[in-house]
Amino acid sequence: EGGDMAEIEVKVPDIGDFKDVPVIAVFVKAGDKVEEEDALMHYYRHVKDARARMDHIAEQERKHALERFIEEGGSEIDFHPGPDAALEAFYTAYKNFVDKRRKLIEQRNAERETNLKRKQEILEQLKELISSADTRESLDKLRELQEAWRQVGPVPPNEIHNLRQSYHFHLDQFYTNRSLNFELKELDRKKNLAQKQELVAQIRKLTEL
Repeated sequence: EGGDMAEIEVKVPDIGDFKDVPVIAVFVKAGDKVEEEDALMHYYRHVKDARARMDHIAEQERKHALERFIEEGGSEIDFHPGPDAALEAFYTAYKNFVDKRRKLIEQRNAERETNLKRKQEILEQLKELISSADTRESLDKLRELQEAWRQVGPVPPNEIHNLRQSYHFHLDQFYTNRSLNFELKELDRKKNLAQKQELVAQIRKLTEL
């Protein structure tokens, strides 16, 4: 119970009279539910291990069957092992697992390519925003693009670094430009204030004449 690990023993059926055959053990938390996609991706190593063990069992079984066949007077060239329902069932299940995993990987890769294009589009919109006028609307648009960026799913691993670098570069550029615009506006404000004060002073002098 709780966080304890439950051991589920999966026995390979109909393996004859062999001894010391490795038994496949799978460890899961008690009460855990394993989604199909999670199983396809995270338990692949266990499935490959099961395949290797089953291959070993099949080879040992064939070897023993051949030895019995020869002991009974047969020739190795005439030996043809009979069908094995358990092996066939295992290899069919294994193939289904591998095929499903391959399709899932292809689907995820396609989704990553779509996400890559979407992030590249957002970067282009950021570039346009940087070159546009600094308004309240531009800040709202930036926040909208930032949220869109966060909502995009995974991209190809080899593109992650470049995308992140470009994204933060454009964000920095936006805020740098915004800061410069603010400083320029502040200079204009001070200049206008000085001109106003000068005009007021001139008017006062005229009224004193």
